[in-house]
Formats: sequence, C-alpha cells, structure tokens
Amino acid sequence: MKTLGITVSMALGAVLAVPVPAGAAADTSVGQGFGAQQTKVTPEMQMPIYRPPSRPSRGGRVDGNSRGDEGEWPAVFVFSPKNHVGLTTRAQPSLFWYLSKPTTYPIEFVFDVALDESLAKYERSRSKPLLEKRIKNPGQAGVQRIDLKEYGVTLEPNVKYKWFIRVVINPEGPTPDIVASGFIERVDFVEALSIHFSSPGNGDAVLRLAEAGIWYDAIAMVCEAIERNLDNNTLRKQRASLLRQVDLQEVARHDSPE
Repeated sequence: MKTLGITVSMALGAVLAVPVPAGAAADTSVGQGFGAQQTKVTPEMQMPIYRPPSRPSRGGRVDGNSRGDEGEWPAVFVFSPKNHVGLTTRAQPSLFWYLSKPTTYPIEFVFDVALDESLAKYERSRSKPLLEKRIKNPGQAGVQRIDLKEYGVTLEPNVKYKWFIRVVINPEGPTPDIVASGFIERVDFVEALSIHFSSPGNGDAVLRLAEAGIWYDAIAMVCEAIERNLDNNTLRKQRASLLRQVDLQEVARHDSPE
C-alpha cells in the first residue's frame, strides 16, 4: 500500500507538471495537495473551463444576498458550484468566500457532514456540527480564506460535507442572519488520477484541474497564486472566469469588471 501511494503521488506530479515558457514572471507557490508545485505566472495563461463531474452529487450553493435599507447589510458568497457538490483531493483544503462590504456584525463558520446518504459512510452520534466557530472579522470587503488545517478539520474520502458562512445580524431578535453555504466532497488520489486522465490534455495545472472537475483545487490554486501576486491581472481574470462559470457574477466583477 505504501508503494502504491508513492507511485500515485509521483504520477500526479508528472501529470500536472507545468512547462515554464521563456520570459515567465516570478515564482508562485500554490499550496499543498493535488497538483501542489512551484508554478510560473505568465501573461499567456489561458482561461480555465470548468467541467462538472460526469455524475455530480446533488447539492447546491446558497448565496447570502444583501438585505436591509439600501443594502446596509453585506452580501456573502461561498466559492462553490451552484447546483452540485464540488470536489477536492485535499484532506484539509482552504475554502474561499466573498464579503461584499465591511461589516461590524459577528461572522461564524460552520462545517458539518451533509445530511444524506453520506451519513451511512461516516457514522456519528453527536447532534452538534463538526465545527461551529466565530471567526475573526476580516475588517474589509473582498475575497476571504478559511484554512481547515487551522481548525483541525480533516475530510474523509467520499463523504459529502456542507459549509456555511453566517453573518449574525441579531442573535436575540427575529431578524434572520445572512447565510451562504456550499457542498464539498473529497475524492481520493487514485480516483482523482482516473478523473484526470479522462479529461482533455492541457499544460496548465489550474486549467487541467478545472477540466477534470476538481473545483475546489482549481479555485484554491488560483486564489493562492493571487495572494502571492496581488497585482497580476491574468490570474485575476482566471479566477473571474471560473467564478462566472458557476454563476458568481458579482464576485467575478471584483477581479475583472465587464
């Protein structure tokens, strides 16, 4: 079993190796997990095309739209597919979300096993979610990040999870909170490798992950690259392209106004 793990990891690295054109810009570290590597940011980068899995699991995104007088409360969006469960190969992925405007209201993050057939694969006897945490207010609008590793959360393969970002408007009153949510499922390396080889060939890791239907790894890779290259418009256009494909138009305008 140990030999198989090493072989698969080596194969994944070879499959996602990114050629480095002449004149490339500064290095960008893109994190750990499927496709982890040092990549080069080049102005010739193509736009990714996200192809949902051929048999996607049911589950959709809920957007936390702005409410109140003249939109006084913020809108919240999670970076997740609109009408199916997004996939990852990472055991402890980073999750990204968007806050439309600064707010002083408390913000909570909730992560739990989805209430469906996945429960048969992941037994639990508790009624509380796996994680319910008040997170630090980012203090500014824009793209935000939650690293599951920081909270000690590890995804089991082939289990569907649901995650929420909640802006608590009035914990003691009838005013409803602003809640955005999405689904995520981890596929193991062998399955991911099979998915990947069945996808169209391409020389860029973000493009190949998107084409393979590994949503969370593709969007995380480009978000992590942007964190290290804040002024790189090509990377921002890549992220905007992915976001538009899952109907996150408002968030996409943050990176690439149209």
